[in-house]
Amino acid sequence: MEKFIEAFDMYTSGFDMNNEMIHLKYNHSYRVMELSKHLAENLHLSKDDIFLATIIGLLHDFGRFEQIKNYGTYDDSKSVDHADYSVEYLFDKNYITEYVEDKSLYSIIRKSIQYHNKYAIPSQGLTKRERLHMQIIRDADKLDILYLIGVLKECPVHVTDSPISEVVRSNFFENKSILNSDVTNDNERVIAWLAYIYDLNFKESFVHLLSIHCLEIFFENLGSPEILEPYFTYIIDYVRKRAYA
Repeated sequence: MEKFIEAFDMYTSGFDMNNEMIHLKYNHSYRVMELSKHLAENLHLSKDDIFLATIIGLLHDFGRFEQIKNYGTYDDSKSVDHADYSVEYLFDKNYITEYVEDKSLYSIIRKSIQYHNKYAIPSQGLTKRERLHMQIIRDADKLDILYLIGVLKECPVHVTDSPISEVVRSNFFENKSILNSDVTNDNERVIAWLAYIYDLNFKESFVHLLSIHCLEIFFENLGSPEILEPYFTYIIDYVRKRAYA
């Protein structure tokens, strides 16, 4: 583990850590690494798969640093798809060899990173192991995004009386994820973040959200807005049911 930690820190040392976006993604990478490892251990996976989940967690946003450097944003809609960019730098530019020598693992790592930010995992064409590692990184990433936004307040939003569209409202209360293209204001953005929870795969992910009181703190940090209260009440109840199922 020390080898790939050293390689990652060497790589990121080439970027401006005084840039808040770079610093945020550096810390996010390490938190997701730990969450991925935790989920893999909780699933009682083999030592090799725990290592694999850990390294995918650390490298899942590898392209973010170049994205911020080259485009000045981590908004994919205004630059590039950061997951695809991560795969490009890791595999096309061959950085992956500094982290993993076993080339038989490259396909799992590549696919897990490429699909960690997509709306859904492909329904076909995946091995059981590939699907498992995609699920782990998607859970770990979403858990930390909710923590980063809700608890650390790293992506401030301004809740107002702006109306919530029927498509956002209905999708949310039908336990569906929400497309970015359907989000038109900050109220809907918060609801879309909460809807990440519907895509979580493991019981431990729900247990983790409860253990850190992420959603309750998120609601308080927003000022406990009345317009969003039904959404938080609903999702907190959903998490409790999934955690204690």
